[in-house]
Amino acid sequence: MSAPNLLRVGTAENIFVECQDCSGGDVTVTINVMNHPMKTNKLASTSVTLTSANHFQGFGLIKIPAEDFSKDPTVKQYVYLQAQFPDQVLEKVVLLSFQSGYIFIQTDKTLYTPDSRGDFSKDPNAKQYVYLQAQLLEKVVLVSFQSGFIFIQTDKILC
Repeated sequence: MSAPNLLRVGTAENIFVECQDCSGGDVTVTINVMNHPMKTNKLASTSVTLTSANHFQGFGLIKIPAEDFSKDPTVKQYVYLQAQFPDQVLEKVVLLSFQSGYIFIQTDKTLYTPDSRGDFSKDPNAKQYVYLQAQLLEKVVLVSFQSGFIFIQTDKILC
């Protein structure tokens, strides 16, 4: 079982499980999140079926509800993360976080906005322009310059 060292409450987290040296039939693994230290409440649960087609490896998605925990940021809170295989149980104590998980990026470059014009030049004496057309917060625009050509790729932002 492999999991983050810090689980975010209220956010879906991937837990990786695998069965090494397994062969033959399918193996069902149940992933449980139990309260710490008593293990009296099951806070979240999912199951993963490991097969030879997926090389006996898989991800389980869990989301720990925030209702059962103190909102005090000074108190460290933990849970037990359990992976129940048919013949044994793997267990790990994991710290909880109540932070939102947003990433803020600081850059020394200006950010392009819809309809803004960006300057670029391969030759300091020649001035060329790139026009970016995108809807704010709906698409990410990637501009790359290769061999004198401009490639623009747009992807939707996953929220």
